[in-house]
Amino acid sequence: MEQLRGYDYKADIWSFGITALELACGRAPFADLPPMKVMILTLEKDPPTLEQCTTKKFSKLFKDMIASCLQKDPTKR
Repeated sequence: MEQLRGYDYKADIWSFGITALELACGRAPFADLPPMKVMILTLEKDPPTLEQCTTKKFSKLFKDMIASCLQKDPTKR
C-alpha cells in the first residue's frame, strides 16, 4: 500500500497470501471492520497469520507459505 517503488509482482504475492489465508479461515483478516480501518491496521500491525483460525490445523508447509507471502518488507516475499 505504501508503493514507494510502484506496483509489481510482490504485491501479487501479498494478495495470494491473503487469499490463501481467507480460503483457509473462511473469512478475510479484519473482515468485520470498515475498509479504511483495514488499510490502517494492515500498515500499522504485524501481518495476519493462520493463528486466527484456531479451530483448524494446517501443515507446516502451508503455514510457512502464508508467512513467506505476508512479509511486510516486499523484498523478503
